[in-house]
Amino acid sequence: ITKKTIQSHIKNPRRARLDAVTVRRMYFLAEIVYCLIGTYPGTEGINRWFRRRRTELSSRSPLECLRKKRWDPTDPWPQEVLKLAKKLIT
Repeated sequence: ITKKTIQSHIKNPRRARLDAVTVRRMYFLAEIVYCLIGTYPGTEGINRWFRRRRTELSSRSPLECLRKKRWDPTDPWPQEVLKLAKKLIT
């Protein structure tokens, strides 16, 4: 999902035509960010969380797990990222 796509959708959600996969990804990422908001201060803290390599993700960063061009929220790696984020709120 590009920054331009998200900005376009936020600016005018009815006009921005997004395919179903992009919409699922946006809501999935929003769920992850929701888990991080209470623990990490500001956007920089959240950005660092996405970039930091994690042993739980086989020494990959959450960002690396979500970088694959055609990932789906139901794929194993994205699910591991979400599971890791949810640990912060349980």
